Amino acid sequence: MIQAHGGELGHLDFLQVLCQDEITRRETVAFQRRQQKAKFEQQVTLEEFDFTASPKPPAAQIRDLAALR
Repeated sequence: MIQAHGGELGHLDFLQVLCQDEITRRETVAFQRRQQKAKFEQQVTLEEFDFTASPKPPAAQIRDLAALR
């Protein structure tokens, strides 16, 4: 808001930033709610996943999928 008052952002740009912040906040809250509802024992990111524990899925292919290649 300070940027809008200072004239750094136009009204449309300010509204766009405001809307994007709201969308991001809602997505974050929804994701947290789904995680809590799933009642996972622990949360592990793809970077933390131990591919040696289960050699079934090929690590390179999983990483390619995560990168949307």
